[in-house]
Amino acid sequence: MISRSGRLGAVAVVCLMLIAGCSTTKGPVTLPAATSSASRSVTSTTASPSPTPTVTPTPPVLPVAATKRTDAGAEAFVRYFWQTTDYGDQANDPGPMRSVSNAQCRACAVLMKNMSANALADKVYNGGETTVRHTIVQPGAPTANKFVLVVTDEAPSTVTGPDRAPAASYTGETGTVWQMNVQWTSTGWRVSELLLQRKGTS
Repeated sequence: MISRSGRLGAVAVVCLMLIAGCSTTKGPVTLPAATSSASRSVTSTTASPSPTPTVTPTPPVLPVAATKRTDAGAEAFVRYFWQTTDYGDQANDPGPMRSVSNAQCRACAVLMKNMSANALADKVYNGGETTVRHTIVQPGAPTANKFVLVVTDEAPSTVTGPDRAPAASYTGETGTVWQMNVQWTSTGWRVSELLLQRKGTS
């Protein structure tokens, strides 16, 4: 298991698409400085450690605010989406994430495939929670499509095997920049595109 930005390297977009004249409910965004050493460090466990207790994750609940066809609704939905990625990784259950992703979202498919693969391998992902630090929603009247620029931090994590002994551990990642395209459908917002714009620092 590696960071989400590492898993999505194949579908990453190198250049950062800035939305001219954006406004944000979180105030001005100061993006972290780029770095040439942004890969998450990995520590493999070679000894025979004690089994790590696991906590049963709870599926996130879609907030009412995320059901509104407004800029604030799009922002609330994006924050909920990242909660589904945390739950999916920790529970090996892509269901909630699938319910809010469109079929054309290739990055979403990569993340969900990884969740299913871990379930088959009986691996457990501990930690790695996402904090959405900043969001910038494309301004203007509510439309069927919204581009949202997102800056996230990812907490440190460990992976355990079938015996629940630690197999590997990973440092966190801060200041990862994503571009998301969310679409309004008959059943609410859905993620149609998730693009890695810049890896964070470990």
